[in-house]
Amino acid sequence: MTGYTKLFSSIIASTIWRANDKTRIVWITMLAMADQFGIVEASVPGLADMARVTTDECRSALSALSDPDKDSRSKEQDGRRVEEVDGGWRLINHGKYRDKMSRDERREYQRLYQRSYRKRSVNSDYDKSTKFDIQKQKQNITDTEERTSDSPATSAEPPILIFPTIGKVKAWSLTQPQIDSWAEAYPGHDILAECRKALVWVEANKRKTAGGMPKFLVSWLARSVDRPSAQPHRMLSRAEQALESL
Repeated sequence: MTGYTKLFSSIIASTIWRANDKTRIVWITMLAMADQFGIVEASVPGLADMARVTTDECRSALSALSDPDKDSRSKEQDGRRVEEVDGGWRLINHGKYRDKMSRDERREYQRLYQRSYRKRSVNSDYDKSTKFDIQKQKQNITDTEERTSDSPATSAEPPILIFPTIGKVKAWSLTQPQIDSWAEAYPGHDILAECRKALVWVEANKRKTAGGMPKFLVSWLARSVDRPSAQPHRMLSRAEQALESL
């Protein structure tokens, strides 16, 4: 036996709630056993077993449920609650409460659906807003990094050399303090001369950003230090060659 029976809270205000305990137990048992048409198929002993009452107590409860009830809220069949049918009993007001239950369930379903829909809508708007804010923050960070990396260092020193660059900043200035700093790292090396050579390369290739210029020049200087110095060779006269051969 399977099924579902909704027990309306109004039962506690009905006249059945003034009946004795056994009658109330038998009545609620019949509510639980009823099929979709309100039919309870059972014998008196079988119903008594299901309600956990004696057979006599079950007969007494069925009699009370079958009698007219002038104080009942339902006037159908003078307030009777059950009638005997072939194979068991029929709950007289079952259809009315079944329809009421269906209406209540539909209203409850609509209420829960609307609440769920509103919650999804709010979450969707929040997700879209949050996603937009995150993307905006990422873009702001990217723009800041680009401006920081591409901007030359602010200095009051006059530029010694100006390198053309690509990107938002179109030029990078080499100042004397920077040359002096590199001169300490590469003693005995002509820093300015090497930077002039690098300037020729940059002007010819035009693919360095302002933010990348310091690193580029340091690499240029490191490579120039590693190159062996080209020693000038002088053509010897025949006399000098003869003297060297002695």
